[in-house]
Amino acid sequence: MTTIKKLSVAAVLAGTLFSSVAMAELAIIGHPGISLRGVTNDELSKVYLGNSKSLGGVDVNPVDQAEGSGTRGEFYDKVVGKSESQLKRYWSQRVFSGKGKPPPSLADDQAVKDWVASTPGGIGYIDGGAVDGSVKVLSIIP
Repeated sequence: MTTIKKLSVAAVLAGTLFSSVAMAELAIIGHPGISLRGVTNDELSKVYLGNSKSLGGVDVNPVDQAEGSGTRGEFYDKVVGKSESQLKRYWSQRVFSGKGKPPPSLADDQAVKDWVASTPGGIGYIDGGAVDGSVKVLSIIP
């Protein structure tokens, strides 16, 4: 196979890989016993920015993905409208002024899913492909 053909095949494969990654969906998940049927991005934003402790009248315990993870970046971009650096500044100001602290962070999708499944009122976000029957899906974010 010529070098040009090899590069063409590599480019097509890379394009397919990147387009499927870019099209990944986020799943907003909750403890299986949570009485919520769904959530809006606005409600989630309020909870994840520490401005609310409940969703639809149900007390919730949010958990974050690890800083720098692609899932976390995608969640805050799509749901909250903040970048990682904006989020750091936001929480630095809130913590310094005594107005709150950020949700705890866990390493990856599996850790978030395990925590949410075992924590009454627990909510989190994971890649849609990681969802299983241990948690309740509250929303899918394309």
